[in-house]
Amino acid sequence: MSSTSSPPEYPGLTKYRRLVHAKAKDDSGYNQLSTLLSQLKSYLTANNRDSLQVDALRERFIAVLTEAKQLKDGIEADQSLKDADSCFRAEMVTLLGKIKLRDDEAKARAEAEERNRNQWIATIAGGALLTIGAVVVGPALAVGALNLIGFGSAGPVAGENLPPNAELGRYDLRLTFDFIGSIAAGIQSAVYGGAVTSGSIFALCQSAAMGGIAVGSAAEIAAGVAALGAGAGLLAYRNPNQTLSSTHLYSYTPVQSPTNTMSLLRTALIVGGGAALAPAAAVGGLGLLGFSAAGPVAGSVAAWIQATFYGGAVGSGSLLAMAQSAAMGGIAVSTTQTVGGAVGVLAAAFS
Repeated sequence: MSSTSSPPEYPGLTKYRRLVHAKAKDDSGYNQLSTLLSQLKSYLTANNRDSLQVDALRERFIAVLTEAKQLKDGIEADQSLKDADSCFRAEMVTLLGKIKLRDDEAKARAEAEERNRNQWIATIAGGALLTIGAVVVGPALAVGALNLIGFGSAGPVAGENLPPNAELGRYDLRLTFDFIGSIAAGIQSAVYGGAVTSGSIFALCQSAAMGGIAVGSAAEIAAGVAALGAGAGLLAYRNPNQTLSSTHLYSYTPVQSPTNTMSLLRTALIVGGGAALAPAAAVGGLGLLGFSAAGPVAGSVAAWIQATFYGGAVGSGSLLAMAQSAAMGGIAVSTTQTVGGAVGVLAAAFS
């Protein structure tokens, strides 16, 4: 029973190596080329195509070409050897191209996966920051809007009294509001008269303006604004060519580094966390200088500044007075805010 052997996996290399090896028996000048071709053959047969590396193959291929160049005249004089040399070159160039395309495909898919993962992170983080920012800034915006239309902390802002028997139609819009007062006062007068029903929309608005809606400190609002900006930036992050299809797999070029999302996220965490930590950091720094809740600590830097520059009279509005006021409670420090800020900064540092 006869058996047929399968053709060699690299026919061009196999034939070229065989002819060079035969040539080397008669001409020792071909020994080095024969050795290099054997090393190349060993590398290719020892690895399957999926594990071949472009750099390793290219290095061996160039070594063969360099040696063959030294034997150019002898190779061209032998037609069989010349044809085998050409087939070998074409075979190796094709193989290198296939390996390069394989590596490019793997790289493109890995980058696409990383971009998709980072965009999910950006979406979740951006939504969370927008929610936190809205919760912090929302009350201040609501109270500010109510104040603009005349809902004050002491009640609707009133205007001047109308002249006796005056008709509003005889006044332009600006004068009308000068007499009636704010929009809130006008609504109260036109819709409710002297009796504002408890639970009505007007009553709820006035209650909110008079303290029914708790507004955070300036630092908390600043942190909220920073969170809104960072969240909007994260949600706005888009990579227009992120889709990877088989039709343009090998021409795929990323237009934005996947690390940009993480950089933006770290920036958002640092800005938001820093704003949240600012009050605690300020009060802590003042404490280190000797500004305490009961006044400057004897022997401290604060006490020395007071004795040297102010003596016994610290003017209202001076830097020392403002620093001492802040240390005595002028800057509100929230434990939750401080812990949240610290977590944000630490997350940015280790991300």
